[in-house]
Amino acid sequence: VKIKANDNFAVQIVTLGIRRGRPYTDPKNKMANKFMQNIVSRWQKVCKNILIWDYVWGGHRLMTFPDQLLNLHNIRIFAKLGVQGFFPQENHAVGRMVYNQGCPFRSWLLARAMWDPEECGDGEALETTFCNEYFGPAAGPFVKQYYKYLRKVHWESGFVGMTSGGTLTRAPFEAPEVTAECFKIMLKALEAAKKEQNRTHIRRVEFEMLPVKFMAASDYGRVKKFLPEKKSARELTAEIRSFIRGKSKDVKTWTQYKRVHRTLNMVEGTGDINAEASREYGLGR
Repeated sequence: VKIKANDNFAVQIVTLGIRRGRPYTDPKNKMANKFMQNIVSRWQKVCKNILIWDYVWGGHRLMTFPDQLLNLHNIRIFAKLGVQGFFPQENHAVGRMVYNQGCPFRSWLLARAMWDPEECGDGEALETTFCNEYFGPAAGPFVKQYYKYLRKVHWESGFVGMTSGGTLTRAPFEAPEVTAECFKIMLKALEAAKKEQNRTHIRRVEFEMLPVKFMAASDYGRVKKFLPEKKSARELTAEIRSFIRGKSKDVKTWTQYKRVHRTLNMVEGTGDINAEASREYGLGR
């Protein structure tokens, strides 16, 4: 009350726990609207230097971030509000060697958006460019299709209940038929990369498939009837292990791999059980 910060002072505001299923000013995202109005706007009246620490990572369930372009909306919102600094905390879900869905593209897009959010447009053209350049001209269109399919499912569902810790309830984009469709699309991407015979592109597509395989294995009891390849949860996790072992050449990365190994052990043992719990924020599901 009746306080004013000096010009050499900054207030950093953190978005921890804020719903991320829609942009922060979307009418459907009521929690984020209150955050913007009751916290960000009020602090702007006290201090001219506002810094935002935004949790952009997807949590412990690897498919938890179905829309990479959503970050573009939020960065543009803060830029128009005149905030002085924006820090997006990117992170990974299982150890440090299996990334959240869309992680390479998300990191690249965040950097572009922080440089100039207006030059990014709606992000679609940048998404196409990244997929074709990073995964190769053969596999890139299929990876783009995978991103776009998940985004379409998410936006049509109207789902809001995501935080940096994961989904608070089972989300429509985590439905077994959606996971299976993602699996089918990424198999086409892998097949295209192999025909191109570019080892770098093959490995990048295989890396991008890890979240889909992990999701299929962890939800195997519901997903198995939709999968194009009749593989068991153990076979899927074995493929994940095989890929990661190829990246574990020194002691440091091997230690990181051990964390993934423990998680995969749990997945193999519970793949046929249609129940789950979340360790994020102590919320059971």
